[in-house]
Amino acid sequence: MTTLDEQALPASEGIVAGTPLIELEELVVEYALPGRRVRAVDGVSLTVHAGEIVGLAGESGCGKSTAAHAILRILRPPAEIASGRILFRGEDAVGMSEQELRRSRSPTRLRARATFSSSSASTGRACARTPTSSRAACASAW
Repeated sequence: MTTLDEQALPASEGIVAGTPLIELEELVVEYALPGRRVRAVDGVSLTVHAGEIVGLAGESGCGKSTAAHAILRILRPPAEIASGRILFRGEDAVGMSEQELRRSRSPTRLRARATFSSSSASTGRACARTPTSSRAACASAW
């Protein structure tokens, strides 16, 4: 895991290096399909501290993008958070309203970047389009 310099963290945002920013507690994400539910993320727990850079790695189809979409709260139906908690600075992000989410994603709070890539990344493309979305799969939030 790589850690940023404390100087790289903007003091105006009240971020102290080493404090938990994002915490996943037994996160479960499922796809509600006709007649069945498919579990894509099964009980993931993770803590990301201020100043850390974290990457998700794993086999194709293991739930990396689904977990990242859940963290950023950009899941699209039929995907849904079935159980578990996502804490942002100690606040339950799963229970936040759209207005609260927008406020927490404000540039004055915290900036994070999720880059979802595919095998085309090896050709030098930094971002790819997801099969279920027409927008580029680079999201900026929190």
